[in-house]
Amino acid sequence: MLLAAPPNGKADAADDCAEHLPYGAPLTSSERAQAELHLCAKGASGTEGFFALGYDRARGIALWTAYRLTRTRLRRGVEAMARRTSRPRFRRDRLLEARGGPRLSHADFTGSGYDRGHLVPAAAMRWRAEAYLATFRVSNLALQNPDLNRAPWRRLEAKARAWACAFGSLYVITGTLDGPPRAGEAGQRTFRVNGGTRRVSVPTAFYKLLFSEAGAGEAMAVIHENPDPGQPVPRARLLSVDALETLSGLDFFPDMAAERQDRIEAAAPDLEFWENRLSAGEDCSSRRASAALPQGDRAAAP
Repeated sequence: MLLAAPPNGKADAADDCAEHLPYGAPLTSSERAQAELHLCAKGASGTEGFFALGYDRARGIALWTAYRLTRTRLRRGVEAMARRTSRPRFRRDRLLEARGGPRLSHADFTGSGYDRGHLVPAAAMRWRAEAYLATFRVSNLALQNPDLNRAPWRRLEAKARAWACAFGSLYVITGTLDGPPRAGEAGQRTFRVNGGTRRVSVPTAFYKLLFSEAGAGEAMAVIHENPDPGQPVPRARLLSVDALETLSGLDFFPDMAAERQDRIEAAAPDLEFWENRLSAGEDCSSRRASAALPQGDRAAAP
């Protein structure tokens, strides 16, 4: 289940999910923070957090999610995957509602034309039933172009799992972006849920930030635009952490030592480093991810 931090205790939420927030919860502007809830997905025992997220009540969507993938859990998930034959529907997040978040369910997003996309992918949480089911809370849902969700984004999620297996552990932050209106649009894209008065934000883009602690530490950010259904999906872009922070307004590693943070965040993505490790690393699945980002999903860092 999802447990929220006390009203004045975002640090407590970070403590609950400390494994997934080793450098602190991403920080946002003080104005936006007033509408943000920090949550930790935990099991019934309350002793182990599965992933963390920062939920924007004003937008009705998560700004960011964070989780640590490990080789041990991924190998456990391969066995569990074979035993599960069906996917559940998204469910209400009653604790989010109790903290002032929106009351939303799977049916509320019917007719949007978008897929009900996961921010924390269900496939990354198959190592425990409670962790898997936690990804089907509406707090982890974002409206995503179907062609993006079912092809390049799905491949990127698989690549993240392959890298986690190769490195042994990988820190992943996945989130949503709202950009300026496009030509012909009056404002940010929203969807009127279930035909009512409440609107939720439709992201203009999704991002995934990958951080490996191997060696001195390496980070890479990947951003995918989220076009309207039926529109072509542009190629992904590789970004430095600094560039992603400029776009998102977030400070992703607030508790990291300043000198290390400056070096890691300013560095352009070193794709060769990532791909070489994938080629030499261990395989957690019966079907290995390709050694390169799929054609059409790759672009040089700006």
